[in-house]
Amino acid sequence: GSTGGAGRQLTFLWTLGASTVITDDNLTPSEKTVFLDSFKTRIQVFSGTAYDPLGVTCRNPLCLAANTTSTYANCYCTGIQVTAEDLPLGDFHIQLEVTNWLGVTSAASTIVVSKKLTAIPRVKIDAVEHDGVLKVKANAVLTLTAHA
Repeated sequence: GSTGGAGRQLTFLWTLGASTVITDDNLTPSEKTVFLDSFKTRIQVFSGTAYDPLGVTCRNPLCLAANTTSTYANCYCTGIQVTAEDLPLGDFHIQLEVTNWLGVTSAASTIVVSKKLTAIPRVKIDAVEHDGVLKVKANAVLTLTAHA
């Protein structure tokens, strides 16, 4: 979902961050470049308005209606879909910026998707709020609980 739009339209811009790196030795440098260009395009296709009830402006490929009018149904661009099986080994920095109806754009928020050959423990720190930032007063005691 989205917040901060006061019920007005938000536009989502999904991109592949510059820190993305493919570590898969089975791919040549040329193949890595081709994959990254293709993957970047696949992510950017999810960009668009957060919701379009008329089905005209959203470009999210997951909500394209199966008809001949090229309109969309149930169109939400607030999420993307990436399949781990499609990724080579590496670290993929997926970024999101959101622009509100006034034309003001957020700072980029990044999530790193890592595909490795080894089993990696999954870690979550519970006290973090929805935007990845936890605000506390300077004299407050902070306890962070982690799960792995």
